[in-house]
Amino acid sequence: MTSQTNNTIIVYSTTWCPDCKRAKQFLGEQRIPYINIDIEQDPEAMAYVEKVNKGSRSIPTIIFPDGDILVEPSNAQLAEKVGLKTEAKRNFYVNHAVKEFKGNGRLQAIVVEDRATGELKEWQYDGVFVFIGLTPNSQLAQSVAETNQWGFVVTDKALMSSAPGLFAAGDVREGSTKQAAAAAGEGVTAVLMMREYLKEVG
Repeated sequence: MTSQTNNTIIVYSTTWCPDCKRAKQFLGEQRIPYINIDIEQDPEAMAYVEKVNKGSRSIPTIIFPDGDILVEPSNAQLAEKVGLKTEAKRNFYVNHAVKEFKGNGRLQAIVVEDRATGELKEWQYDGVFVFIGLTPNSQLAQSVAETNQWGFVVTDKALMSSAPGLFAAGDVREGSTKQAAAAAGEGVTAVLMMREYLKEVG
């Protein structure tokens, strides 16, 4: 068993323990050095874990240089212990509606309305990411093809809807991944499937 030194974190674990893998992954991602000890390969380490945990083999058991011990800690507990800041560095606003973008050739400000009070506010930002939501623009197909409860067009594996000859691809289709690259790929697939369908029907 490795003895505790002044500057090492020791992780007592096993190869099969998912919490151990998570804790070690967290430390590794944060570039925090540690020593891993597999208690199933080290009887002395197993006895130490049992002693620390009053007879229980609870893992991971993590010993810190200051003598503190964390048993089966969450990532948040690990972050707090090693001094990582887990609070957001910027403010987040909810229940606000964007009313106007201001600028001359480039964005300078955003006008928003506080839905709770009706107050208009102006925020200065250099850029925005626009999320338009997940309501499908499927009105054209809804009267002739099957759609699900949210309005997405239901298709088979060949991307054809319940209406023969009507194909759907991308975000409008039920089961799509809502990713631009995937939508482009589905569009190409739909064209190929249309060609095969036209061959079949003459």
